[in-house]
Amino acid sequence: MKDKLLLFLLLALSFAVGTLLSLTLPFIVLSALGTDAPDVTPYVAAVLATLVAAGHASVAIRIIRPKRVKIVSAAPHR
Repeated sequence: MKDKLLLFLLLALSFAVGTLLSLTLPFIVLSALGTDAPDVTPYVAAVLATLVAAGHASVAIRIIRPKRVKIVSAAPHR
């Protein structure tokens, strides 16, 4: 139970940091290059947050999915 709670908290924290970075980093880079940064509309923020959520969902599915191990013997059965 503690493992699932810890996994959920780590994914939530990672999602929050990823969303924050995806919303701020492009504008920091654009302003460092000397160009005018475009205004962030709610639609742009929603698209960036959706991309971050999709990435985190795919990672969460890979972590949560039970791993199946196929045992292969080195010697053939007789």
